[in-house]
Amino acid sequence: MNDTMDYDFTSAVLTEDARGLLCPEPVMRARIAISQIERDQCLLLLADDPHAGLDLEVFCLRGGHQLLARRQEGKDWHFLIQKGAR
Repeated sequence: MNDTMDYDFTSAVLTEDARGLLCPEPVMRARIAISQIERDQCLLLLADDPHAGLDLEVFCLRGGHQLLARRQEGKDWHFLIQKGAR
């Protein structure tokens, strides 16, 4: 996973806004959103829960997805997740 701006966050085919939601809601929103896209496509998840990064790492590991990058803008986090084979 990359914490830098090396990835194009605009490459996401779907954006899910989970700002204002606390664990486990951002992960639940990610699970629903990622089911709506095709393998190898990317989801952009927006969250402001300080624990969302760790929760999404575990979600991706267990779900066969890849957390490509994350960046912080103020108190908001942007997570770029690539859907895996599962």
